[in-house]
Amino acid sequence: MKVIIQKTDLDTCMAALLIGISKKDTVLEVKDGASHVDIMDVDTICIEAGGSGLVHLNNFDHHDPGIVLPSACIQVIKHLG
Repeated sequence: MKVIIQKTDLDTCMAALLIGISKKDTVLEVKDGASHVDIMDVDTICIEAGGSGLVHLNNFDHHDPGIVLPSACIQVIKHLG
């Protein structure tokens, strides 16, 4: 599985753990966030790398100033039920 993060922090790590990311997955740390193509790809998981509010596309971010959202790990918990 392809996973894109912008930085390694507690929220990103907890979200990845809850999703089940493991060493078998490809984790890419990108400086400027995920590309639009990656954000729109449901097979790519973006954690704290853009796509705020698009949890149905496996994007877990809360940094868009126009949207009030819980942390990425809380988004994952709610998305997984």
